[in-house]
Amino acid sequence: MWDNGVFIPIKLPKSAKPVAILNQFFKNVSAPRGYITDFDIEEIRQLKISNSDASPYTAALVSSDQGGQIVIFRYMTDEDCWWARMYGARYTYDTK
Repeated sequence: MWDNGVFIPIKLPKSAKPVAILNQFFKNVSAPRGYITDFDIEEIRQLKISNSDASPYTAALVSSDQGGQIVIFRYMTDEDCWWARMYGARYTYDTK
């Protein structure tokens, strides 16, 4: 399962907005070329990754000063925090 392994918990309430979760995440985790200091959320989607997961994941497509990123996150009730992972993304986002 994706949750297993070491992660930096994001200590925000379950009601936190995606922009707040991403702000905190980017303060703690760096992209390959350094920390992300400026970003825009281009798109957000809900994901169900596994049939056994009780709570859905959220995926955010982000344009940033370090290039495109996809951040997948969800609230982990047992740990009382948010879990997140970042993946580099090559894309051109058309706002039209």
